Formats: sequence, C-alpha cells, structure tokens
Amino acid sequence: MTTQSAEETAVSRKLFYDATRQVPDSTRYKIFEIIRQTRDTVKYFDEVGIYKDFSLGIKAFIQDVEDNIDEVCIAHGKPTKRKNQKSFNRKNLANIFCDHLEPILSQNAGFSYLQLILAKAGLWPLRDGLLKSESLGDQLITFKNAITDYEQLLSFEDSKAQGLNLKITLESLQLLWEVLSIANNAKNFKPLQKQSSQLGLYWCKCCFRRRDKSLMYCRIHSSEVDTEQGRAERIRKRLPSDAQKMFRRYQTMRKLLGNNPFFLEANDSIGEADNQNAYLIDNIEEFYFFRQTITEEWLVSKNTWIDAIESQLPYVTAVIAHTHYKEADSWPRFVAALFQGLQEKHEAVNHPLWVKQILEIAETWLFYEDRYGDGRKTETKQQIQELHQQGKSVKEIQTTVGKSLTYIYRIIKKNSVDS
Repeated sequence: MTTQSAEETAVSRKLFYDATRQVPDSTRYKIFEIIRQTRDTVKYFDEVGIYKDFSLGIKAFIQDVEDNIDEVCIAHGKPTKRKNQKSFNRKNLANIFCDHLEPILSQNAGFSYLQLILAKAGLWPLRDGLLKSESLGDQLITFKNAITDYEQLLSFEDSKAQGLNLKITLESLQLLWEVLSIANNAKNFKPLQKQSSQLGLYWCKCCFRRRDKSLMYCRIHSSEVDTEQGRAERIRKRLPSDAQKMFRRYQTMRKLLGNNPFFLEANDSIGEADNQNAYLIDNIEEFYFFRQTITEEWLVSKNTWIDAIESQLPYVTAVIAHTHYKEADSWPRFVAALFQGLQEKHEAVNHPLWVKQILEIAETWLFYEDRYGDGRKTETKQQIQELHQQGKSVKEIQTTVGKSLTYIYRIIKKNSVDS
C-alpha cells in the first residue's frame, strides 16, 4: 500500500471538496440571467440583421454554459469549511466565450473590421483581452466609443453599395458589446421581490426606455461602470419638473390602460365606458387617425406619421435615420424600425396612442441628453441659473452641481442683478 505525502493528501482533499461543492441558488440565478438575457439579445439582433456565423457562435456559447453550469463556477473558501459552495466566476465564463467566438472571428476575413475595433479597446486577441483585463468595464467603455466612431462613418449610401455589410458589421459589434456587458454586470443580478406592476412593465431608472425586470437600468445605462449611469443620472437631474411629470404620467397610464386601450368618444354610452381599459379621446381628429393607423388603411396614414416625426421630433429623426423606417410596408414593421432606432429592446407595444407618447418622451430625453450628456460641455453657472429658475432650493442645487453654498448664492445674486 502506497502512502501519500502531506502535500498530495491536501491536493486530493481539495479536489474532493471542489467536486462536491454545491452551486447555491443565488449563483444559479446569476448564470440563468446571463443565459436568458443573452438569448433575448441575440434574438433581437437576429431580427435586426447580423453575421450568421457570429450569431451561431454566441448561441453555441449560451448552450455550452447552460449544459455546464458547474464549469462557470469556482470553489471558494477553505475546502474543510462547513459552507460547501461554489460561486460565479467571470473568467471561467470568458474562457467558454472565447472557445466559441475567437475561432470564428479569426478564421473569417470578413470580420477584419470587428478585429480592428476590438483591438482599439484592448480586446483582441479576444482571450488575452478578456482574461488579462484588470478592468473589463473600462475596456467596454472604450469599445463602445470605438463602435460610436465607426457608426459615424456609416451612411445609407455606403451600406447600400456594399450590400448592407457595413450595417451588419455595426450591429454585430453592438451585439458583442451587449453580451460582454451582460457578463460584466452579472454580480448585480439579484432575485427581485414580487412587484405590483400588473403587466410586468419596468422602466429604466433614468431614461424613457424599458428595462429587464432584474435590473434598475435599461440596456444602454446598465453598465457596471459609473460612466454611463453617471451620465444618465446627470441628465435625469436636469430634467425640468414638467418633463418628469410627463414621464410618470405615461408610465401610470400604461399600467392602468394596458397595451391596447379601448378608444372612447365623448358621446359613447355608459356601457362602453365601463371597459376598464377605456381611454377618452378629446381630439376627434386624433381619434380617427389612430383608428385609421391600426386598420388596413396604414398606407394612407404612413406619410402623416413620417411628416410629423420629421417636422416635430428632430432628435428622434436623427437616431432612427439608419433604420429605413420610411420603407416599412406595415404599421408593425414601422413601429419595430422606430424602436430599433431608439434602442428600445424590451418594448413591443403597437398601439398608436402609446407609440406617439413614446416618441414624444424620447424626443424630450434625447434633447436633454444632447445638451447635458457630456459633462465637459455643461456650464456650471448656467446649470445653477436653470435649476434656480425651476424653483429648486439652494440645498438641492448644491446636491446637483457639487459646489459650495457661497458660490451658488453668488451666481444666483449675480444673475438677479444682471436681469
């Protein structure tokens, strides 16, 4: 009988305990959320249009994670401890991700643009970039900025001339960024208590977009890094009270009336008004226009929608320009193109009343995003003056701008004298 050394015994014991450790429910929840959110994201981008091999690679990654949950975890603590559990490990997940995606990106010459932009963010070669990263969040910000720079070079004429390859490349990059962001945010995934929302409607803490029920922010602002969230919070604090009331009223109405409210004219009978989803239309022209939109007469109302968007909603018009919404041959496809441009992944409502209101609040948010999104462009003095004009107290202004009370009083007094 051979005897083991103390070192060999310790290794054997650790291997035994590692093999018998359990994956706790909280860790399983994180992994299942990664699988679910990634699967939903791929489905969304499949509809938008991305490289097929790229999509298949990510789907294979999801399936691999689902089939081998233990491999995504790592044992922690001393093996002799009573609490015998495993925890989520992002590097293990990154290894599985690279196993499926790196060969596809390396072997296909058509992915040279993707490699170039990943390299700018320090993420290519993929395995080196992900496993040696000290701050994946910072790299994701650089990656996002590189995608934005690439998007600015994209034009409809170029994409049409090259068979939409440029647009597909852009969407594939966006998908890769979102999948990596989901993995990076996994530690924030926590089971939520049952919420009171009747329809399961959840909105981003800051902007107009819908969010996943397991997160506090939308897909744009859910980055673990403070940059995106901080930017969104800065914009939210600058929203005037009227805009905030408009956002809250819309959300309350959605929950009360549902996704398909029943149109009610002022002279309708009491029996018709008993419908809990009834919505009283006080603008008769709007009433008939909405009705025309959701009937077979879509092609008649199409130009009216397009003209209204382009003449009244310049910021919305700019962000939806690349979606070719004008070419939509049906109302559902038109709405889908609008939501794609607004990066509204979780929204699927088709009712014209809600689509109109979503466009209006999106325009409001995009206006303030353009004005205050970049902190470097924000004039502190102007911000203090605007907050004062909105009726904010000096203490509230101090919380927002982070300046001393003396400085704030001086700016307010100077502004009063100048006026």
